[in-house]
Amino acid sequence: MLLWTAQTIEAYNTLIHSGAYRCDESKIIDFEWWKPAYDWIAQMMKEQIGDPPKGVKYPVWLWYRWKGKNKKPDLRAHRSFGEKGTKLMLIEVEIPDNKVVLSDFDNWHSVLNGTYSYTQTTNEKEFDDVYEWLQSLPEEQRTQEIRHSWESIFDISIWDTDFSRNGIWVQATVWELKKEYIRKVYPFVC
Repeated sequence: MLLWTAQTIEAYNTLIHSGAYRCDESKIIDFEWWKPAYDWIAQMMKEQIGDPPKGVKYPVWLWYRWKGKNKKPDLRAHRSFGEKGTKLMLIEVEIPDNKVVLSDFDNWHSVLNGTYSYTQTTNEKEFDDVYEWLQSLPEEQRTQEIRHSWESIFDISIWDTDFSRNGIWVQATVWELKKEYIRKVYPFVC
């Protein structure tokens, strides 16, 4: 599977010199805020592609689909990669399908924010009906329904309506990048 990841020069050097790059938990921005979402995606990865290598807890993130196509991300979209002026490496890799979990980037924000995923609603009335139904549930059941709704992030089929969209921006997670996966490297500045 063809994928792309924007990494710091330090991460790229680690990949080249050690042969692999793994998520460094200490470098995750706002980690305490995002930890529940990272724990959830790590559990989903275990279920879909198996346990991580020893010492790995969280995934490395990549792009699979950009603006509805499996293509190299537009490097001019600096906000997608980091703070303006940051020097990065866009690494193009080919990774076996059985080592990758794909998910809808927009829908991932439901997991990040701990909210219900309304991606499957097609109009405002459906949205309102689901919202009212959720509010009518006891708190424990509501929490279970919210967490269950997150599984919809793994539907990467494409649709784009006036009310919702899906599959336009698809991210990928892997347990590690390996040097042998590299196809091309594009240095750039955000």
